[in-house]
Amino acid sequence: MQNRLTEEAFKQTISSPEKVTEGEPVIDFWEYVELIPEEDYQGHDCSEGIVENVYRMTGNHYEHVLINSNTEKVAMAIVIDLEATKVAGHFLLDLR
Repeated sequence: MQNRLTEEAFKQTISSPEKVTEGEPVIDFWEYVELIPEEDYQGHDCSEGIVENVYRMTGNHYEHVLINSNTEKVAMAIVIDLEATKVAGHFLLDLR
């Protein structure tokens, strides 16, 4: 089941982010991404599947994988729970 996070819930997963520059994904999250409802993208297109930014939260057990959209500074954030080794949810991150 896909879990669209509220802004508050998303912010609770952020703690001292450090950019991950090497390595393989902790889990295969693409099956989850394929099932995100189109309305959760709010008109932004992330279908190219380009990931340029991954952040590991050093203060908790989450990792954020940002899938670029066709809109600058907008990405679909996939939140991975590193302890449970599963996707915790997703959030459309708009930094404009």
